[in-house]
Formats: sequence, C-alpha cells, structure tokens
Amino acid sequence: MNMRRRMVFSFLILALFFSQSKLWAWGPVGHEVVALIADSRLSPDAKNQIAAILGSNGNLEEIANCADWIKHAKQDVSCGNFTLPPMPETASWHFVDIPINSQDPSGAIASACGPDGQCSIDQIESHLQILSDSSSSLEQRQQALMFVTHLVGDLHQPLHNATEILPDGTSDRGGNLKKMSFESGGKATNLHALWDDLIEPASEAKDMDPESLAQTLEGEISDQDAVIWSQASLADMALEGYEIAQNQIYPDYHAPGGDVVTSSYEDQMRPIVDERLEKAGVRLAALLNKTFKPIPVLVPSPSILGSANQKLPKIEKLLIPALGRAW
Repeated sequence: MNMRRRMVFSFLILALFFSQSKLWAWGPVGHEVVALIADSRLSPDAKNQIAAILGSNGNLEEIANCADWIKHAKQDVSCGNFTLPPMPETASWHFVDIPINSQDPSGAIASACGPDGQCSIDQIESHLQILSDSSSSLEQRQQALMFVTHLVGDLHQPLHNATEILPDGTSDRGGNLKKMSFESGGKATNLHALWDDLIEPASEAKDMDPESLAQTLEGEISDQDAVIWSQASLADMALEGYEIAQNQIYPDYHAPGGDVVTSSYEDQMRPIVDERLEKAGVRLAALLNKTFKPIPVLVPSPSILGSANQKLPKIEKLLIPALGRAW
C-alpha cells in the first residue's frame, strides 16, 4: 500500500466509526461490490427473471443494502423500485454464530440456526425457494431477491460465522464485545465493527469506488476459481469464514497488542477481504443462475411418436400432432 492510501485509510476508518455504519453488516460498499460481481456473471435467463422482479432498469446493486436498512428503520424504506416496511425481527438472519472452540463446527450450525431457521444459511435457502416457486407473488419475490443478495454477502464476512464463548459462558457476539483502539488515537471500536467496515475506506478515498473495485476483483477471478467456488454449499461458505475467524482473526486479536489497530492491519487483512468479496459475487451469481434456470421441456422424438401412431386408434392419431406442439 502506498503512503497516501495508508494515511487515507487511517483517517477515514476513524471517521467511519462515528457513524451508524458500524451497526451494518460488511459495509455498504462491500455489499455493492458483491452485487456488481454477481450481476456481471448472471445468465440471460437469470437477467430476464431479475428484470421481471426489479423492473427493466433494476439491478442487484441497488437492492444490496436494503436488508440492513430495514433492520434499523422506523418507517418504510425505498429499495430500488419497491418499498419495504421496517423489519427489526430479521436481525438474526444476517449471521450464523459458530463457537470458535467447537469440536464439531458443521454440527454446530444447526444449533446456531435453531429450530426456526433464524440464521443466514436457513434464510438464504428459504428465500431461494420463494424465488423458484412460480406461485410466489411479485412482492414476495422482490423481498426474497433482496434478502438473498444481501445475506450471501454477509455469509462471506468471517465474523458473521464465528463467535467466542467467554469465560462466563456468554457469547462475544461475533467480536462485537472485543474492544479495539487505534494506534493513531480516536474513538474506540470493536473487532466485528472493524471488519464490517474494512472495505469502506478505499471507496471514500475516491480511488476505488464500488464499480472500479468490482471490476478489479473480477479481473482476478480465474475460470477455474469460479467453477470451484460455485460448487460450495451454503454450509461450506459459512465454514470457510469460520476457519478464517478461528485461525487468524481471533488469534491476531489475542496476540500481544492485538487489540490495537495499526497501519499494517489493513495490509494484512486486505487479501482476505478481497477474496471473500470475489467468492461472494461468484456464488451469488451461481445461486441465482441455478434458481432461475428454465425447466427443460421434454418433447417426444419422432421415432417414438411414429411408433405410437401405429398402435393408436384413428382418433388418437389426430391428437398426437397437437400434443407434440403443446409440449
């Protein structure tokens, strides 16, 4: 990182924590970047379906942050071409807290989600089903697409997939209770808030807006990466983030001086952030392409129809051409 960017990062990250953005997940810019990468990878069928849901001028970027807005809203929120009511009850949908000392992280997912599916994984699955259900109303599909777009991004923020159980048996809420200060002074923050907004400074510095950052990251994604990443299940995605938190973020915090943000912290974590955003964009597109994939229409082959014609009564022979056209 050059000196200018390092100075801008140090200054702006302090400013970020005076605002309510620290209450949001993964930062507005990060979610827009994920949506832009996904938009560039949508199939024609997915694009057509999304246009039918969002309007001809709609796109994933404009709905990428709505799920955060409605958590804290006191009145209706405009989300692209539609309006959403306040939904504070959806706050738990944005994470799946797996204890970092769990002996069975995969098994701990079910416990973290609970019987009502109050976690990111279960909610993504539920809203994908709404999108694939032809009987869903337009309003239901709009909300479902909005939640899927946002929650897939959240699923790739490591501290949305992990938590530390404190000595008194309580959770640190994904690092929210881990206090942090800045080497250069300024208002204290916490570990989770730091990671939520780690992507923000580059955009604020005007040298990396969401579109250009998405374009840069897109150029780093190989075809092989995209194929491999797209095969991951939602649980796989959560466990990836969990392992980053378990093996790097929490150990770094507990190391001597780990509760102080230095100028090198962004340098150290930036590659992780970039890859998580890349994976989120690729996987969001893959999920939507699969969901909006047209159902193949089975048409009998001429040989089958011919064989059937020979055995059917005359009146049924007359029905076969029409039946074939209907299929």
